[in-house]
Amino acid sequence: MDAMLLNEELSRVEARCKAEGVLESRFDIAQNLFKLGLSQAQIKESTGLSGTLLEKARRDENLTEEEIASALA
Repeated sequence: MDAMLLNEELSRVEARCKAEGVLESRFDIAQNLFKLGLSQAQIKESTGLSGTLLEKARRDENLTEEEIASALA
């Protein structure tokens, strides 16, 4: 693989990892906000997470790799 393609692939992987980290952080924040008693509407507005992910956060479950991939698609 030439250097240009390698750099492009590295940039793509770095961007994906950063996006995953942001998603996981927002999910963790949502779980904490549910524990504090905020409404789902307030948490959705604060985190931007989908209803499906918010429901999972409300149940205090963990994200799966498939859910992360789907949310970032």
